Amino acid sequence: MMEIGTIFHNLLFAYQKSLKNVLSTGSEIFVDPTINLLLQIEEEDRLKLVSSKTLDEALQNFADFLVKAKVVRACNFEKTGEDRYIFKVEDCIWANHIHKALNPKDVVCPHGLVAMALYKKFTGNTVNDRESTYYSNGSETVLEPLQL
Repeated sequence: MMEIGTIFHNLLFAYQKSLKNVLSTGSEIFVDPTINLLLQIEEEDRLKLVSSKTLDEALQNFADFLVKAKVVRACNFEKTGEDRYIFKVEDCIWANHIHKALNPKDVVCPHGLVAMALYKKFTGNTVNDRESTYYSNGSETVLEPLQL
């Protein structure tokens, strides 16, 4: 089962990197439609991604899900401002391989994309950053409202 997850995780990173290589900063226009479509699928298919009542509860449930699925060793979020969170992934099972292979400094972690979708669902705000910060074993994704 993990092999399927590995393929999809790698595919999403490869797709984002390819868009970034071809379109440069223009590739960021695909993040919001991706998040919107994920939320639409969630609404129609009832995947239980956002069955929580608050953003904090939804982020915690997602973090717990990733740990329980043994996809990451640890996952948490920190509220660092009124509307600002940092979603942290530690010891992702795919990080050692994919972070070295693709050097994904300019794309969003797949787990971070889901966190962004949760942020939008509960706050109504589009997130400001369109990339995650990567480490050899994990990532951090900032969730804060788009600054115009």
